[in-house]
Amino acid sequence: MVKAPKSYSNKQSIQLSAINKAITTLQEQMDTFAHNHTAEENRQKKAKESHKIIKSQDLIPRPKGRPGRSNGKRGYKVIEAMGLSKKKEYFNILKRAIRKLAKSRLDTSRTLTQQKNGLMVDKVISQAQAKYKIFQKYENAWPARDLLAQYLRNSSRQAKIAAKKSEVRHCYYLI
Repeated sequence: MVKAPKSYSNKQSIQLSAINKAITTLQEQMDTFAHNHTAEENRQKKAKESHKIIKSQDLIPRPKGRPGRSNGKRGYKVIEAMGLSKKKEYFNILKRAIRKLAKSRLDTSRTLTQQKNGLMVDKVISQAQAKYKIFQKYENAWPARDLLAQYLRNSSRQAKIAAKKSEVRHCYYLI
């Protein structure tokens, strides 16, 4: 036999009413939170869509020839190839950033191809890409690699000249 539910006392009815109100308030708060959370997710999706992910087919390929050569002599100037001829200050900031990364991570007495740790070279280029998004527009970040190679070529040449001068001074004192 099923028993009929008891009728609630006045005190119990008041408590149940308070509990129902609390549940209703919590439900409203959860609905508001869910609505705000959905709106925030939609804003984030729109923000991600507005920042287009550069596809490999959209990347700018490296020009033919060697960097640092004038256009007529089988090469290209990095600043012109990047389209920054009119923004030399920004280009110089990029060059300084590459130099700073190279000084902190690489052996500047060696050229790019002579570096003992190729992964460290890749790390320097990845850090440059992370800090300066412009490098991400180029296939294999070739402007960063070209600027790095140019800096290391010049710094290794200067290191060799300094070593020869030091050697000559040392020999002079021995005579």
